[in-house]
Amino acid sequence: VLDSADWGFLMRPEAQQWGILHYVMLTSSLSAVGKHERELTEARKAGGTFGSLLACRLMEARALASLGRFDELNALIDASLSEGGSDAIMVHAGNRLNAAGHPGEATTIWNRAVSWIQNRPLDEAKARRGTLANALINAGRLDEAERLVREEKRLLEAPATERPIGSDAARIRADAQIGVIAALRGDRATAIAVSERIGKLNGPYLFGATHYERARIAGRLGDREESVRLLRAAIADGFFAWNYPRGVFFRDEPSFDSLRGYEPFEELARPKG
Repeated sequence: VLDSADWGFLMRPEAQQWGILHYVMLTSSLSAVGKHERELTEARKAGGTFGSLLACRLMEARALASLGRFDELNALIDASLSEGGSDAIMVHAGNRLNAAGHPGEATTIWNRAVSWIQNRPLDEAKARRGTLANALINAGRLDEAERLVREEKRLLEAPATERPIGSDAARIRADAQIGVIAALRGDRATAIAVSERIGKLNGPYLFGATHYERARIAGRLGDREESVRLLRAAIADGFFAWNYPRGVFFRDEPSFDSLRGYEPFEELARPKG
């Protein structure tokens, strides 16, 4: 399937405007089936064609993390940050390391992301609060994460005319982060109450976000059946509509650590076709 798939003209490497999409989908597919050496080869081929685009760095970082090539991964992060950088490469690399069985190295990378965001200019750091909270949570720095998320919630609960664009999704995410923190602390009652509150939210263009965030809370609680049910609901509502193959994008999520090896989850994440 990987070698013969026809992604269409816009996804072919010779279509320069969109050619990067060919490599994004190819490397994602290779990652999903565990062909990480070839994934790395294709990621570096993309880098040779498109240079230091963030997408190329992300593809290469994911492959290196899967292969446990820590020195090369850190060198890649250094290079990316020297070019202007992004927290995305560190957060995604940390997630992949963790999913690949390297939690210690993952925590080091997440803490590096925290330091990098905290040292950005104030306006930029504020814009990255959601990512910062996730990195803190994943690194086990729950008190810091909770303070940050509660401040974010206070800002997002301003009158509707004063809220930033995209605040509905940010409010759902902040609520979910409170639920995840509660679950990690063993406060099951609070985590479930937060999840139920999120489940009552509705509005246009959510595309399954409420289901996905509730799935994260259920995963942290170890409620595997409920977590998979909610993931399926998120997919049905279009949460992963623009991501292929969809399993690549949720299988690395640390909130789903308890689902690894659970057949309904593995089946959901498994490439089809």
